Amino acid sequence: MKYLSLICVLLLSPSLFAQKKTPSFQIMTASFPPFSYVDEKGKPAGFMTEIIDELLVELRKEGKTDLGHTPIQVFPWKRAYKISTESPNILMYPLGTVPVEREKYFNWIGPKMTRSIWIYALKEKAAQLQLKSKEELKGKVVGVTRGYSWAGDLQKLGAALDETVDDRILVLKLMGHRMPYMAIDEDVLDYVQREIVKENPMYAKVKMEKIVRLSDLGHRTFGLSKNSDPELEETLRKAFQNLEKKGVIKRLQKRYPYLELVN
Repeated sequence: MKYLSLICVLLLSPSLFAQKKTPSFQIMTASFPPFSYVDEKGKPAGFMTEIIDELLVELRKEGKTDLGHTPIQVFPWKRAYKISTESPNILMYPLGTVPVEREKYFNWIGPKMTRSIWIYALKEKAAQLQLKSKEELKGKVVGVTRGYSWAGDLQKLGAALDETVDDRILVLKLMGHRMPYMAIDEDVLDYVQREIVKENPMYAKVKMEKIVRLSDLGHRTFGLSKNSDPELEETLRKAFQNLEKKGVIKRLQKRYPYLELVN
């Protein structure tokens, strides 16, 4: 009977023999070109994705093989953000460091890039659509990609949102005269517009004009979800720092000269 009791204790207490495991680690992103997107081969691409690829190489060099072979998962932005705010050990990108509420959900890790959000209109209509300040957006229809932080800024200003599922559709809707204004990241518009023209050269004739700046607060970077394993956070920070010291990030940036790193 004594031996039977011992066996029962062992079966019911597997933690007595469990070894400490590497924390579950995930990397998530969404389409936000040129920082992150899916290329024609169906693979994650973009400036921030290239940095992540180098980060994974660095982790493998440091002997963190489990972490270094973590796949990049691509989701719609809103879904990726929701998952990342609800679970630990998730590195998500790209993320703006505004609004301030995001500090509750993420620890900022990695290189920083400028962030500049503008209200645009078609150049041919810009004269009639000029605004003295962003406060004049109250009651006006503004196109925006669903789930982006500046959609909240527009709502606070009293704008009527015309939401789309991605930036490409947003730009095409403005080009097609289906909305008077749109709110978009300056760097994203530059990339998306060039890609649209590649696909259909007739769009090269369509010009856009900045009407008013919506926001230039904060910057773009990588966010590790709160309550993540402290050892994981420290490992990622050191790996990013090594990439910066080796000049890897500046080398990658030369492929994207229109993107600006923040020192």
